[in-house]
Amino acid sequence: SDGFIKDNRWTISQTGVSYLTTSGKLGRKGNVVLYGHNTKDVLGRLWMVQVGDIVEVTDSEGNTYKFEIFERKEVKSNTVEILESTEDSRLTIYTCSGFLDTARFVVVGKLVESI
Repeated sequence: SDGFIKDNRWTISQTGVSYLTTSGKLGRKGNVVLYGHNTKDVLGRLWMVQVGDIVEVTDSEGNTYKFEIFERKEVKSNTVEILESTEDSRLTIYTCSGFLDTARFVVVGKLVESI
């Protein structure tokens, strides 16, 4: 679902992954940001993604984009650098982590194939 920031508050789907509408667009240069709850049915297994893994994202038109993960890290919840635009085509996925959700677990990948 589409996610956005209004009055300094993030919207977030309760049942799926949200796409930050102010981030990049799939298939173009920029940083596509996806985020969701750290629950079993959403992004609760994100921590299992390793550097070198391929993550596939399919858009609403059925186009599939493959990203190779090159970074995984935990950051403070107020770290905004992960949201910044980039000169390459990349994907950033993150979810809550840490004690009382005070951190964010992040994986970042570069576009390697469009189908």
